[in-house]
Amino acid sequence: MFGKKKRKKIIALIDFENISRHAVDQGKIIDFKKLHQLLSEFGEIVFAFVFIPDHYVYSLPDDLNNLGFEIILCQKMKDDSDKLEDTVDINIIQTGMKFCLFDEITDIVMVGHDRHMTYLIKEAKNRKKVASVIGTEKISSILKQVVDIKNIYDLPLE
Repeated sequence: MFGKKKRKKIIALIDFENISRHAVDQGKIIDFKKLHQLLSEFGEIVFAFVFIPDHYVYSLPDDLNNLGFEIILCQKMKDDSDKLEDTVDINIIQTGMKFCLFDEITDIVMVGHDRHMTYLIKEAKNRKKVASVIGTEKISSILKQVVDIKNIYDLPLE
């Protein structure tokens, strides 16, 4: 029992619109099979959540569930001025914050590249979690400032 290294347990939070839009701009698609393999290299995947806005429901790859990804549909909500507002970032942050409370979770992996996740990354690190980002060259400079450079990985595209 002594000397045995405890296996890492990870939560992956995937901003589907954020990363898929960039892939399409490059004429590519996200290789979710390779993404799952990459996540497995971090440790045991407890959950890999794919957050999608409601208008992306019909553009999801067929095999996401079979690969072990959990799909979270994020409906738009009206703000104070009755304007419809995207809730993907809010849902990612709220979900990530909840999992930061669990001692069993060792790693929080953000798959995306926008600056809104800096608060979540800081909280994860404050709670002694390893915070990593998988993204494209469009990773926000603010996000790069709060994540250790060794914990930034390229998004697998095909």
